[in-house]
Amino acid sequence: MTAAKLSVAQAVKIIKGVSSHYVKELHLPNVVNQELRQMSKLRPWHKTLLASLAYAVIIILMTWPAVRDLDQRLIGKSSDSWIFYWNNWWLSQVFAGDGNLFQSSAIFFPAGTSLVAHSFSYFNSFLALLFQSFAGPVAAYNLTALTGLWIGALGMYLFVQEISHRSLAAFLAGFVFAFAPYHITQLLAHDHLSAIHWWPFFALFLHRSLYGGRTRDAAIAGLFAALAVWSGLQLGLLIALWALT
Repeated sequence: MTAAKLSVAQAVKIIKGVSSHYVKELHLPNVVNQELRQMSKLRPWHKTLLASLAYAVIIILMTWPAVRDLDQRLIGKSSDSWIFYWNNWWLSQVFAGDGNLFQSSAIFFPAGTSLVAHSFSYFNSFLALLFQSFAGPVAAYNLTALTGLWIGALGMYLFVQEISHRSLAAFLAGFVFAFAPYHITQLLAHDHLSAIHWWPFFALFLHRSLYGGRTRDAAIAGLFAALAVWSGLQLGLLIALWALT
């Protein structure tokens, strides 16, 4: 726990220093400064709502024409995307009672093969099945990917807002996190490696539990860590290494 506290403390110190420096050095036109002053008078939940809406618009623009072609083609051009599209279908078969999650005869028929070490993103597939209840399988796959970007941006906004108390710095942090090169490149091919959107929420509630001492926050941090694991086993290992070093 001490190692985790040191890790979070170092992250908080870095974010506070960087946000303070760049906000002070940012030379903005008077009109923008006036708008920011008006925003500073808003209540926290108003700011969060505006940030979440702004992220949604930015994601649509940055990934265009993904929304236009939502049910026409998968986001990304990698052949690996089809593996995770297949994963969604296979999970639907399992839920329907027509398959075994860890064994499939649909691959290497008729002998089949084990799926124990297969690259599943269980939570992403589950979310895609929820979307599939009102959209087709292609649109459901794409909506899951876009939702991950939005969740990650909002999570990082909330985390940085809490530790820096600077809305602009928090908003920029959310944008940078959502569209970081690693995040986008993995999003185009590997669901189980792109699902880092739960990490900021884990960091947020871990920070609260360490400095507030509330068991509830620790439990919520554990919940988000579990979501990271069920989104990608490799991500669970990475989040554990971050928390313990």
